[in-house]
Amino acid sequence: MKKRFRKDIVSYWITLAITLILLMAIVVYTFGSFYKITKDDVIVMGETTTKELSEQVQNFLMRGYETLEVTADSVEYMVSEGMSPKDIEYFLTTESNKFAERISEDFTGIYGWVNGTYVDGWGWVPDADYVPQKRIWYTMAMENKENGVTLIPPYVDAQTGNIIVSVSKVLNDGESVLALDITPYSIQDATEAMNLNGNGYGFIVDNNGLIVTHADSSLRGASYLEMTYAVAEQQELIQRIIDTDDAYFSMTIDGEECQVFRSEVRGGWNVVLVVKSQEMFQRVRSNLFRNITL
Repeated sequence: MKKRFRKDIVSYWITLAITLILLMAIVVYTFGSFYKITKDDVIVMGETTTKELSEQVQNFLMRGYETLEVTADSVEYMVSEGMSPKDIEYFLTTESNKFAERISEDFTGIYGWVNGTYVDGWGWVPDADYVPQKRIWYTMAMENKENGVTLIPPYVDAQTGNIIVSVSKVLNDGESVLALDITPYSIQDATEAMNLNGNGYGFIVDNNGLIVTHADSSLRGASYLEMTYAVAEQQELIQRIIDTDDAYFSMTIDGEECQVFRSEVRGGWNVVLVVKSQEMFQRVRSNLFRNITL
């Protein structure tokens, strides 16, 4: 009788131990499976966040392209009708004010080299040594005349310190060029607002390494690839963004593992979101652990 009792006790504890082990295995498996699924969902959210901003930037630039196209058509007609540079400049002034008011305050004026004369819709009068045909908005337009509107690489305005983006187009006489300057203030605001569940920071960098917009506005205009005092990790980050075709990769930044999301914009711009891995996945782990324990 006693032997049977002991045998039943041993069997009970063995069964209980096996059951607990199986339960623990199920919990671990469930936790791991849900963690992977939720982690993948967070990664998709990061990719979606950068893609949405890249589409917003693309639409913003397209408004610039369309604005310039419409204005160029009108100027070509005015030239064909023999209208004077003064008349054309007055028209550009009117259009520049209208575009800034109705389309975007970021559009800061249309100007160009038309029929051998520099005309400016924002009233700027160049110095005597200013040669329009040697300016990048003119030379790049001439190099890409077959492609229509050309996006000029961003540059830092010497007077204001603002980032300037230009689009330009060769007119049908093959020598005249119109250009539109854009200051991407609205894109800067959107960049500062970009995050993943309240974590991370965003920026936009072109394929030359120039920071177009950044969550830290003081970094606008920085060119990490040309800065001799830039941190090596920063240069590596920018170079990887430029070189890769991936929408997502991991790397160590300032001693911490980070997840980097990127989405390319037509014209050689990259929308980027950087999030520390610990911040990115901590909430995922906490929520899963709480749900499983409850």
